[in-house]
Amino acid sequence: MAGHTIKSNKAAQLGLTFGNAFISLGDQSYVVSNPEQIDDDKVDCAIFKLTDGFVNVLPPDEFQFVDLNRINIDHDDIEGYNYVLFGYPISKSSVRAAARKIRIEPFNFRTSLIQEQNLFKKIGVSPLTHQLLYYRKRSINDGLNNRVTGPDPVGLSGAGIWCIPTFVTDKVHYFPTGIATEFNKQRSCILGTRIRVITEMIHREFGVPMPRSRKVNLGFTKRIDLSNKDSSTLAL
Repeated sequence: MAGHTIKSNKAAQLGLTFGNAFISLGDQSYVVSNPEQIDDDKVDCAIFKLTDGFVNVLPPDEFQFVDLNRINIDHDDIEGYNYVLFGYPISKSSVRAAARKIRIEPFNFRTSLIQEQNLFKKIGVSPLTHQLLYYRKRSINDGLNNRVTGPDPVGLSGAGIWCIPTFVTDKVHYFPTGIATEFNKQRSCILGTRIRVITEMIHREFGVPMPRSRKVNLGFTKRIDLSNKDSSTLAL
């Protein structure tokens, strides 16, 4: 989850939605990457530690869990790889509390990574900790290969970023590489925090045994240079 969502919502107002049902996160414990500077935090991650009781009420056909021990959290970005972002933009969702109705419509699109080193510097992040993905709403591909006009990305905070090396195979292989946190309209890109940063946070804050990154040290979460923060960069 993106850290800035904690600022504008109480934990009890956050949760998981499926169909017309909503499960509040309630009193699940959580940490935020930089709670003292949420507005300027480029990592911008909030991680909830779910209790067994919470997990047990989730419909097994609606949710799947990723075994982080089976993926390479330090994978190298390779030219030509496909990336898919999956989330729930606000423009495709509505809540009618009086009628107890919730409508959410997922949106996924296929794109590629931006690997221009100068752009990372201008935004004030490092390719070791972040990903930049192209997003031009009038010219994008959906999860398959259809050209569509996308919605405004507001509401995609915390949306999963997945790498799909190739579609030319009998079985599509995919794995998570990060979560989306910001949209930079001026540069037509979505900023994502890499999965290796998230797993390091989980290890440090909750002591969970899991693969350790060889490329990042969590000390950076308090020392990111924000001097180049762009005024056109908005939270998702």
